Amino acid sequence: MTRTRSAALAVLVALAVAAAQESLGEYAAMRRAAEQAALQARRNGASLLLARAWSDEAWADDNLGELSAGITAAARAQRRYAAGGDSDGVAA
Repeated sequence: MTRTRSAALAVLVALAVAAAQESLGEYAAMRRAAEQAALQARRNGASLLLARAWSDEAWADDNLGELSAGITAAARAQRRYAAGGDSDGVAA
């Protein structure tokens, strides 16, 4: 497996962990997994995966009552989706 594919896979695994934590109602753990995904995505230049990670962070923050942080993360995600040409992500 190439380094790029391996890096993308690591981001996807972290996003899957975030989704699993969400399904359990474990929003603090979801946020930690989303933060890890964002860190890996940023490090590897995976722009739309970074937007997805920020979107997950926003959702976790909202559910944790951290509304200001959630709004900030959602705005970052929207801008990144827009820059990447993902209109579905912008609308989310």
